[in-house]
Amino acid sequence: LPDALPISIWDLVESVPGKMRPEDALKLYEMAYFAEGPILEIGCFHGKSTTIMARAIQAAGRGVPLVSLDLESKYCKIAETHVKQFAPEASVQFHVGRSADLLRRLDLDPAFVFVDGDHSYEGVKADLENLIGKMRDGGFLLLHDFFDSRNDDPDQPDYGVNHAAWEVLDSSLFRFSGRFGCTALFQNTAVEPTSDTYQLNTADALGALQSAPANEALLQAVVAALVNHLSLPKYGIDWNEDRCVIPEIWMLP
Repeated sequence: LPDALPISIWDLVESVPGKMRPEDALKLYEMAYFAEGPILEIGCFHGKSTTIMARAIQAAGRGVPLVSLDLESKYCKIAETHVKQFAPEASVQFHVGRSADLLRRLDLDPAFVFVDGDHSYEGVKADLENLIGKMRDGGFLLLHDFFDSRNDDPDQPDYGVNHAAWEVLDSSLFRFSGRFGCTALFQNTAVEPTSDTYQLNTADALGALQSAPANEALLQAVVAALVNHLSLPKYGIDWNEDRCVIPEIWMLP
């Protein structure tokens, strides 16, 4: 028998401080694992997301570099400690400063970008505008807290992720590719996708059931069986703030 059973990435980083849902973590790991070029992170805090991506890079074994930016040096130091603990073989660089300044001087054309820095409308808008023209063709952009209800609360001026994204990310340049937990995935569409993108609503698929099964495990099994039957390779389930309702499945090429 092996000395230790396999552990999920969510369980692995449980001790690292950070606000992230399991769905966010799993999608982040997947995107970093399959990234075909440099990865950029805007906002690292204590390094929960950084560690997830570093662990994915290490597991993939392709030597993809990860560059993490944060406004405060103390967070970069803390994040670096966690990365060295959980993913010592990954290539991770930490930089302190604003994305505008750093992207100007860094020779970087990221294939995948995770944005989780300043959540205000102005902050997200500035980060996204700085990324326009920097990402490689066909690259992916994952925005954390895009589906956080605080974005639409007038009493929460520090949140405006979705409003900034819809304004900056021109649909002719960035294609919305799905919701995973509270994150939103976009793809730089400077090149044509290699296959169709599917959006499947399980309310239609389950048909006569009319409403979601009360048992989350049963619904998960139904959805998984449906996806396997249709031979659709990647999917994410949104539990809508943990309420047991019919989810949506967003397919990626």
